[in-house]
Amino acid sequence: MSDANTNPVAAPPADATSKREREETANELEDAAPARKKFTFTPKKVPGGVVPSLIVDGARAAIEFYGKAFGATCTSAYEDDAEGSDKLHFADVVVPIGGNDFHVYIFDDFPEYNGGKPSHPGADGLNGTSCAVTLNLISAADVNTWHDRAVAAGATSLRPPADQPWGDRFAQIKDPFGHKWSICSFIEPTSSS
Repeated sequence: MSDANTNPVAAPPADATSKREREETANELEDAAPARKKFTFTPKKVPGGVVPSLIVDGARAAIEFYGKAFGATCTSAYEDDAEGSDKLHFADVVVPIGGNDFHVYIFDDFPEYNGGKPSHPGADGLNGTSCAVTLNLISAADVNTWHDRAVAAGATSLRPPADQPWGDRFAQIKDPFGHKWSICSFIEPTSSS
């Protein structure tokens, strides 16, 4: 036997006699439920271009991670409306780089749309990645800062920042969701004589 005090998301009691009483009880239970961050969704025309789309297991956590690691903000998200779902069908996340906005789309994994199979990296136990994303920064000095901030936020360093003979200061991390991110900026190429 359960009551509203021990189960704040339980259904309204069956003995609520009027529609108004049932609605009031449902509203009270909804108010008592743990709050989750609500995102707004505004359909908008997106300029032409290529936008990486990352499928993750936990889009809300991914958005929080990308905020801490790369200073990203979520500009719009479409939440799943299934009862009890915390998933996002879509989120437009913007990473600011040198005065420009770099868009990344984040999606929760919905196996029901993929023949019942998960789609995110590592879902099959191989811990793979669906794509690698490259952040081309304006200043080579920023490569260390962005790499270190991502690692502090929970990423794994795959390649620490270093000057490369092809003309980049380059680093690579793997985020907690299985995606590889290269972080680089142009430098003068070194001679390999």
